Amino acid sequence: MECTAETSILELKEHRILRFYCEKCLQFETHTLLQNSIEDKIKIIESKDEIITLLKQKLTESESSRIPITTSSYSQIAQTEIKKSPKININLPGIIIKPKQKQTAEKTEKDIKEAIVSKDLRIAVKNTKKIKDSSILIQCCNKEHVDILKKEAESKLKNYEVQVTKLRLPRFKIIGCTTNLSEKEIENSIRKQNNFITEQNKLKITYNKKARNDKGKSIVFGECDPILFSKLIYEKKIFFGWQRYPVYEDLSIQRCFKCQQFYHKIENCPNEAVCEFCSNKHDVSECPKLQKKCVNCISANMKYKSNYNTVHEANNPECPSYQYQLNLLRTKIDYHG
Repeated sequence: MECTAETSILELKEHRILRFYCEKCLQFETHTLLQNSIEDKIKIIESKDEIITLLKQKLTESESSRIPITTSSYSQIAQTEIKKSPKININLPGIIIKPKQKQTAEKTEKDIKEAIVSKDLRIAVKNTKKIKDSSILIQCCNKEHVDILKKEAESKLKNYEVQVTKLRLPRFKIIGCTTNLSEKEIENSIRKQNNFITEQNKLKITYNKKARNDKGKSIVFGECDPILFSKLIYEKKIFFGWQRYPVYEDLSIQRCFKCQQFYHKIENCPNEAVCEFCSNKHDVSECPKLQKKCVNCISANMKYKSNYNTVHEANNPECPSYQYQLNLLRTKIDYHG
C-alpha cells in the first residue's frame, strides 16, 4: 500500500486488520499525519502546564497575603493605635431645628435636650450636628422615628422652626448644544423629542451656559426625578433640536483656586495662598515643580489618619480627598426616589 493513502488507512475502523507493505511502514517511520497529531498533543500539554504554573503562583500569593493569626494579649491589643479614616455618613432621615431669634448653636442644643428626652420617645438618634444659622441637625435611623421626633419638637419648642431634611434631585448636563432658547423652551423641546420622558417625570432645565462666541458649544444644566435620571444615564444621549447630544451627571465639588480647599470660591477665601502642585505657600506660577504634593490629602492624613496617597496635584480628579467629597455629595442625592 502506498504512503499517500495514509489518511484513508487511519480512518479505517479498529476491528480491521491492516497490513503495510511500503518501506516507511515496514521500518516504522513516522508519517506526516501522525507527526502533526503528536505535535498538537504536545502543544495542549504545554498549555496545561502553563495554566498549572499560573494557578500555583496565585495560590502562593493568596497564602502570603493571608492575615497571620496573632497571639497578642488583650493589653497589647488595647495599647495598639488604631488608624482612623474619615467615614461617609449615609444621609439618614432627620430634622433641622432652627431658632426664630438670634442665638448660639450651643443654646439651641441645650434647649432641645431640656425639652425632649429621646429615651422616653423610644427613638434611635444616629447623629446630632451643629449647622449654619445656629441650627441643629438630628438624624434618626428611620422615617418613623423622624416623624415622632418632629411631632414632639413642634409641641415642645415653640420658639423654633422644625423642618424635615430632604435629599436633592439628581442633576444632569447636556454637552455641546448650540441654542439661544430659554430654559423653559429647551425643557419643552426635550420633552417632545424624547419618547422615554413621560408627563409624570419631573424635569427642569435650570441653566443654559452659553458659549462666549457663536462657534463655541454651550452646556445645558438641569435636574429630574430619580426614574428619569436612570433613563438618561442609560440612554447616554438625548435628542434636542436637530442633533443628539451626550448627557452626563452634573456632579462636582467647588474648589478654591487660592487655598485649594473645598466649598468656597477664591473671591471669599480668607486663607493664605497654597500651590496646587507642591502644597507650599506660593503661587503655582512660581513653583519649581520638583515634587507633587496635595495639600488636601496631607491635611486629611493629619486630621483623620486616613493614609491617603499625597503624590499628586490638588486639582487631580483622582485625588482621594476629592473622591471622598464626591461620595459624600452622593449621599445627599435622591437616586432611588
